[in-house]
Amino acid sequence: MTAAPGDTLGRQLRRAAHLPDLSELTDGQLLARFLGAADPGDGGAAFEDLVKRHGPMVLGACRRVTGNHHDADDAFQAVFLVLVRRARELTDRATVGDWLYGVAYRTALKARAAAVKRRTREAAAARPAEAQLPDEHPDWLPVLDRELGRLPEKYREPIILCDLEGRTRKDVAGHLGVPEGTVSSRLAAGRKMLADRLRRQGVAVPVVALIGAAARTAEAVPPPLLDSTVRAAAISAGRAAGVVPVAVAKLTTEVTRAMFLTKLRAGIFALPLVLLLGVAVGAATRSGGEPVGNRNAKPAAAPPPPAPAAARDNRPAWRKDFDHIYGLADGEVLKRVPPPFPLCRADYVRDKKYVDEGGPFTPDDLRMLLRWDGMRTDQATLTFTVKGPVPPTWFRVGDVLRFATGASPVEVEGDQALLEAQAPGDFVVREGAAAGKVLPRLEMILQRECELPVKFWLSEVEREVVVVRGKFASTPREGREKYTIDVFSRRPIPDTRAGGGSGDLTRFLVGIESFTRRRLVNEVGQLPKDTLTWYFHLRSPFTAEERAEDTDPEAVFRTVAAQTGLTFETEKRKVRVLFVEKMDEKK
Repeated sequence: MTAAPGDTLGRQLRRAAHLPDLSELTDGQLLARFLGAADPGDGGAAFEDLVKRHGPMVLGACRRVTGNHHDADDAFQAVFLVLVRRARELTDRATVGDWLYGVAYRTALKARAAAVKRRTREAAAARPAEAQLPDEHPDWLPVLDRELGRLPEKYREPIILCDLEGRTRKDVAGHLGVPEGTVSSRLAAGRKMLADRLRRQGVAVPVVALIGAAARTAEAVPPPLLDSTVRAAAISAGRAAGVVPVAVAKLTTEVTRAMFLTKLRAGIFALPLVLLLGVAVGAATRSGGEPVGNRNAKPAAAPPPPAPAAARDNRPAWRKDFDHIYGLADGEVLKRVPPPFPLCRADYVRDKKYVDEGGPFTPDDLRMLLRWDGMRTDQATLTFTVKGPVPPTWFRVGDVLRFATGASPVEVEGDQALLEAQAPGDFVVREGAAAGKVLPRLEMILQRECELPVKFWLSEVEREVVVVRGKFASTPREGREKYTIDVFSRRPIPDTRAGGGSGDLTRFLVGIESFTRRRLVNEVGQLPKDTLTWYFHLRSPFTAEERAEDTDPEAVFRTVAAQTGLTFETEKRKVRVLFVEKMDEKK
């Protein structure tokens, strides 16, 4: 077997063994895999994919800023060693391209400054001058990098991913978990902001041409540099023996220290401001709210009276505690609250009337999966456990996984023992969070906090699916109202003996999908009347043969087709699958 350029033996073996392609994982998932891999080869392959994915962009930035290929190579390696040191802080990210760009710019500046000192001090031993970068606008490129780094993150990120890394807007939208139109609008706004900033710096070159010139410096990472970077990362992480080059190690340490000091300074500078505001508020309170200064001056307009404290936050104390413990911080997509649970949880459960006072269940018998919308927590899924000789049960890993990602049972494949394993604790997921951001966080929580050897990843694969087509025409069973569907009984029975639901066509088909364990693709769209009622039940009494016939997927599809006018046809399609596998536990 002939290896492709830059291919590794580990990647060839993974391909031969039909293991998942790491290129389909998000950056956060690759970092989590690098950190959690028991096999150094597996972790090295994950890190190598990250270097290949973002290396051209990082190398281009380093070369533009340093103007010297040797210095740029040292800076390039240092950037990815900084990533090794900060990896645990970045596993929640779908992409680290924007973060790496910022580190690359700072590292290249330090490398350039060190090179200037070195050449001044050792002029006779200086390296030969490097060839200029093949660009028609070389003088302006460092200015571009400086101003691009100053843009707000949400506008800078699309420029880096789309313009400098050459990704499609559709791909970037999928990674960031936002609509493609949002990426396009942010890209346009970011380019305009960047053009305005460059114009103020005296740059006359159109911003599109300048970005294009910068993109052309993002060449493929040479195999020797790729290999040395991956090896240096393994050494830095303690997974291989060896020594990191002195210049690279020094750059890595300086950049890491500078990042820490920047973060520390921000906190230190903010503290006096908070104290001053506190003093000002106290002084204003003591003087009856009258401003200090010229007390005879007439204010331009009287400020509105402050709202009473109760109006600003009238939550009871238990609710404040609950929101503090169960709420998600900015940027956080998922958290686990382990047992034993706080007292405020019991108040929350009683306030929601999930447990009657004096009833058979207590708050500790409830297991909760909650959605957080940034303002409040809302119950979404509950399960009860009766106290007694039976040990308490928790949500299964599969339950938590499907709840957190919105995946249906048929979208999840893999190790059934892991999917059935219990995940102790309550789980909170951010409403609307993209699966690509939730998965690495959930994987890390289950591995570290629940000690479950799980690995998750999303992939597009070919599967047999049932395609739903046609024009909806309600033909209910006798005795049923219009837009009411009996899923698999041959005759209606009283609603009190049936389970079901109500909602739009999409929700109904999700229910059919879960019941039949068959993947459905909806090509009908949505109905003008979007409220349906459906019942899942069996005829009673029934024989085993009748039950098997009525629950057979093909029989279900025929029954539903007769009442809706829709067709259910089996085809092969590319669909998204969420894979679950057992992590290698070898130490």
